[in-house]
Amino acid sequence: MLRSLLSTLGGLLRWGFYGFLVFSACVYFFLLVFSWHATKRETQFAEDVAPAKGRYVKASDVSIFVQEAGPPDGMDVVLVPGIGGWSGTWPQTMTTLAQAGFHVVAIDLPPFGFSQRPETALYSKQDQADRILGVMDALSIQRAILVAHSSGGGPAVEAAALPAKRVRGLVLVDAELDIAFNRKSRPYPPFMVDRFLASPTLRDGAVAAFIANPLFARHLLKWLSNKRGAATEAWAELYRQPLRLKGTTAAISAWLPEWIVSVKSARSEDPETYRKLNIPIHLIWGDYDTIAPLEQARELTRLASNTTLRVIYGSGHLPHVEESQYFNYILLKSLNILKYEIETREAAELRAKTAAASATAAPVDAKGEIKGENNRETRGDQK
Repeated sequence: MLRSLLSTLGGLLRWGFYGFLVFSACVYFFLLVFSWHATKRETQFAEDVAPAKGRYVKASDVSIFVQEAGPPDGMDVVLVPGIGGWSGTWPQTMTTLAQAGFHVVAIDLPPFGFSQRPETALYSKQDQADRILGVMDALSIQRAILVAHSSGGGPAVEAAALPAKRVRGLVLVDAELDIAFNRKSRPYPPFMVDRFLASPTLRDGAVAAFIANPLFARHLLKWLSNKRGAATEAWAELYRQPLRLKGTTAAISAWLPEWIVSVKSARSEDPETYRKLNIPIHLIWGDYDTIAPLEQARELTRLASNTTLRVIYGSGHLPHVEESQYFNYILLKSLNILKYEIETREAAELRAKTAAASATAAPVDAKGEIKGENNRETRGDQK
């Protein structure tokens, strides 16, 4: 009886193993088909189909596609999109901020949008921060407020943490920061995830089937959203526009490991960075966000005293899509507060520098009077 049981168990294991092989072969074939379709549909060149109202600027190692709005002399605001987003996915936001007097610059952060992709897979948060600052250099923007969504949040914080102090303030929208609140280092991914990331063929197939697939764009927006009906066809079409560019699948596939589990340490993941950032930080978050949970934002407000949190209730990971009108109202309110705080602070710093310079240039006596001035005036009166 025991021999019969073992024989039955062995047969089940064999069939299970064969079934796993067949299933794996089917998945592999499925991904290869999508990769083949991607090569057929990705035929456009970015320079030929990029929106005419935008332009390319050289930023760090690549050419970045940017769109601008608002008065050139307004306070500079740089919009940094997240996963799947590009400069064209902020339409109402750009109009709202420009009408309020801000000079708005929306950028395409590679591998998404119409920007040039780096020849090697340089997609760390530090690399992306260099590109943000490179855009500012190209546009002669000395300092700016950064508004960053989702995966754009880490690079924005990296840029703000650099010694150059180019960032006046931060607005982080459902940002994926991966702050190590309760751990010393980022955990390694599970074995199967690690094997998947190590295989370009599997990554390319998965990206071609989902992230880079124009047919899947609306489903992806629905998955990231919480509000029913928010992911309209009009929004999906905006996100689809750059997906037919040559090399889109390969570029996103090369970026994917960095997004899922970076091997490089980053300032934006260190809680100490936020304690030391001497700039105001405003957080705008959806309470139903499952990608970057609201608790992360609340932890950040407890970590840094210069942080303000505004929750958009009922929204998921895409508040600018799900609640666009209310989101733009909240964002404009945050930027107006930041503008007032920045201008007040910089005016005080300028007065302090001016007073210090005056004191250094003109020594005073014990009574607080400038030495030598009274003597000259007296001599003038005597004449």
